Amino acid sequence: MLFAVAALFIGSLVYASNLRVVLTGARADDASLVRIRQELQLLGLDVVITPLAASQSLSELAIEHKAAAVIRIESAPPEVVLWIDREHSQNLPQQLRVSESFNAGNNANLLALRAVELLRARLLPVPENQSPVANATSEGKRDSPSPSSLPTPSAAALTATPTVSASPVVPVKRFGVHGGPAVTYSPGGLSPVIALRFGADARIGGPLAATLTTLLPIGAGTVSTADGEMDLRPLSLLAGLSIRVQPLTPLSLTVGAGLGAACFFYQGRAPNSDLARSGSECSFQPYAEFGALYHFTPTFALRSDLMTATFHPHPVLVIANEEAASFGLPGVTLSLAVEVRP
Repeated sequence: MLFAVAALFIGSLVYASNLRVVLTGARADDASLVRIRQELQLLGLDVVITPLAASQSLSELAIEHKAAAVIRIESAPPEVVLWIDREHSQNLPQQLRVSESFNAGNNANLLALRAVELLRARLLPVPENQSPVANATSEGKRDSPSPSSLPTPSAAALTATPTVSASPVVPVKRFGVHGGPAVTYSPGGLSPVIALRFGADARIGGPLAATLTTLLPIGAGTVSTADGEMDLRPLSLLAGLSIRVQPLTPLSLTVGAGLGAACFFYQGRAPNSDLARSGSECSFQPYAEFGALYHFTPTFALRSDLMTATFHPHPVLVIANEEAASFGLPGVTLSLAVEVRP
């Protein structure tokens, strides 16, 4: 029995030494924060104490410090918020709130111990076949302690029942910008258009954000016939809403839709220059898009977006009084950009 306990303890310390936990709170000398730090260090975990920016979520703080878990201590009302990464969440909610019941008063030690126990159960689970308690029961090497030998809990411990509630991991409202190359293709006869995509988003609440996107053409879609050729450059300004979710810690997915305006600048070329025409037209542009992001840090990410749009009315290119090409039924844009969230 003693050997089993020692082996399990040493193995837990070796495993725990590879796990990092971030502690954050309003004050570094908070009683709950100090007690939790002591308990985690006794478990052999790597503990980092750092402030949490107002615009930073717990998941983003974990990414920044490469941590398996984050603990935020709140003082009013007394509460401990736990965030555990997907690898160690055991298919349970990744964020938990541990708070005192209304009749318990402010018991910092009990709140801290309950939070540490919940975190230990996630990060350092004990396999059933290695449990020293189970081994002792099966081998009959230890007698159960008599009731009189057990410590009597205090009145505060009996009345202070911590409550645990699950809440989703919702990113904090933030502002972000992105930019990068894009290519637009429409199956109407024009060659693909090379463009630059720039965008900005502002979180409205939870995962919902308002977005603003522009596509600036740096190349033209071209169509040629025996009678001449025409270039088309579409310029788009779009506004919409998007939702961002984080199925895996370094990855995010976005889906959005909106409405905007597109202006088409066309230029014709013909053997007889007097017949060539140039000009511009504008259309409404409803769109929908899907995106994926890889977060290197909470500030920088690489994102790719696929946008599908239609144009009303859609442009039709005419050469020598005959329709040569059309654009925008639909138009598909693929972009690759760097996102910065200051």
